[in-house]
Amino acid sequence: RAERDQVAHPVRSAMRSLAVVAALPAALAFGFSPSLTSPQRTASRSGVQSVQAIANLLQPPATSGRDDIGDVLPDCPNTIWNENDIDVDEWQAKYRAEDDVTCPIEIVASAEDNAEGTAYFERRREEFSEILAKHGTIWFRGFDLMKDPDGFRDFWETLQLDPCLDPIHSSGLRKFLSKRDAVYEEVNKQTLSKHYIGLHNEATHKKTATTGAFVCFKPATVSGGEFMIADGEKIFRDMPADILRTLLDREVRISVSNLDLDVLGAAPGDSKEQLMEKVRGLVTEKV
Repeated sequence: RAERDQVAHPVRSAMRSLAVVAALPAALAFGFSPSLTSPQRTASRSGVQSVQAIANLLQPPATSGRDDIGDVLPDCPNTIWNENDIDVDEWQAKYRAEDDVTCPIEIVASAEDNAEGTAYFERRREEFSEILAKHGTIWFRGFDLMKDPDGFRDFWETLQLDPCLDPIHSSGLRKFLSKRDAVYEEVNKQTLSKHYIGLHNEATHKKTATTGAFVCFKPATVSGGEFMIADGEKIFRDMPADILRTLLDREVRISVSNLDLDVLGAAPGDSKEQLMEKVRGLVTEKV
């Protein structure tokens, strides 16, 4: 997931599944065309046309009639932990005995599907819920609906996914792409452009988004743009059991903190490396 991609995600729902990915072709360009209307008949008096034009200018601008939900988003559901007394051998055997499922599963739009618009997702909503529960991720490809925040909101509202505050919304790493529609922009910082963001499951210690919907409105302008999906069940199934037991026994958790250490760049000569090593040791000791 490249930081300079315009990847958005608004949806955090109570469904059992992990992620919904609405994908668009990489070379799409977005724009708006002026609306076309039938030509008006020529008025019998020139003054009538002028009065009508003034009246049109005085009319309030048209609105979508859609509620602004950015300021009223609830918190994500509380995280429910059940990491105690996990029998690694038992669960690995259970997962290995299950039929292998595709993750993600792709659903590619046809011309007929696109012609239906939101009706397509309304008609198949229950089916998609079942697919999501089984496969963990649905990759929607080639759909016209999700080309802008309005259409993306139509998409997740039709699927009845409930939005909530990003669990790390106060960290400075999250900002709204469209606050009215509760669409966040993914990490988009030039300072992080050389970093790889991985193992990102939209969860925190206290709050967890049980479902996420992601979409790419604009291809990466420099490089990158890959959106990788990992099947957590398969990771647990295939990881060596002794490593899993070590992680559990040591109660290993992930904690991430961004430290602004640009000041070290001004250090002269070899002192820069020495200072960085000193800071690295302090961080290792504390974390």
